Formats: sequence, structure tokens, C-alpha cells
Amino acid sequence: MCCCRGWFTGTVQLIDRKTGKTKEMLHDFKAPHDAVKLGDGSILVNELGSKSLVRASGEHGKDRTVVIGASRDRSGSSPDRAARSI
Repeated sequence: MCCCRGWFTGTVQLIDRKTGKTKEMLHDFKAPHDAVKLGDGSILVNELGSKSLVRASGEHGKDRTVVIGASRDRSGSSPDRAARSI
């Protein structure tokens, strides 16, 4: 399996290496830069838009957890930045 990402479209595409055919498209990432499929089937995605490393799992990668990032808030806003703007 090969992972390709679409920076502007916010997608990660899973491609079968043998056939070259798309197996699945995962959507709604924030400027995905790199992605890798892990042995357990989950996918780690480096999101430049949120400055986070996100683990996508479950059906169509809909279950997402921030592994490392400037914020654990999936909205992309930092709690510190939000507090300063009040």
C-alpha cells in the first residue's frame, strides 16, 4: 500500500502498489504533507495546516487523534492563542 497526499485538496490517497489502483481516499485533512500506513491499519498524517501529527483510523479514517502537535484542538486554534484574544 502506498500513501499519497493532496496538499490543496486535504486528502490522503491509499494506492495498491501492485495494481496502481486507488483503494481509498481519506478527506478533511489540513494541508497533509506526509502520510504512512502502520501495521495496525491506522495512518499517520503530518498536517501542516494544524502543525500536528494525526493518527487516522476506523472506517474511512474518520477516527482521528492528534499524536503530536501545537494544539490538541482539531479546530486548528491553539488554546494559548484563543486565551490571548479574549
